[in-house]
Amino acid sequence: MKRILVSLLVGFFPAIPLLADSVDLVTIRVKGTNIDLLPEVVNVMVSDPVPAAQQLVAKGGSANKGWPHYVFYKSVLYIFEQPNSWKTQGTHKFKDGDVLYTYHAESDAERKAFAKKYKLKAYDQLAEREGSAPLLYLASPGHYVIILVKQTAYTCSMHPGIIKSVDGKCPLCGMDLVAVGVYR
Repeated sequence: MKRILVSLLVGFFPAIPLLADSVDLVTIRVKGTNIDLLPEVVNVMVSDPVPAAQQLVAKGGSANKGWPHYVFYKSVLYIFEQPNSWKTQGTHKFKDGDVLYTYHAESDAERKAFAKKYKLKAYDQLAEREGSAPLLYLASPGHYVIILVKQTAYTCSMHPGIIKSVDGKCPLCGMDLVAVGVYR
């Protein structure tokens, strides 16, 4: 079985995080953590997102044409964002070079088991985004983990931008909303 060692080297050349990867046949390790499971999404905080994303594209990643700071690379989506694009409910402020690893859990029990397995301690809570405020875990300085939990939401099949936490009718067309699973 092949296993991938993902190492996110947060060095600066000129003030842009450098990203490196290597193949290891023994373990998966996510830099800055003791986690042996690749994240689905890696958010990299950087003042100038597009040039940072272009570095990863040059290494073989593929960028989304409409969103050049979104890069899919080695089965992981990297999103390069300015540090002030993420807010917490506490006093924490993200800075250049900080990295957020996002994992998805099917239930709150699975989220708690994941946090316990990897000895993650709740550090802060993110400010509400899209109707939720997930916990932010500190893995090591500059390396954070978010575990999103699958929840039921309701949307309109004609207007997918309409997302409600309770069943009902679409405010635009009056159609019945349909249940969908979302991670929050």
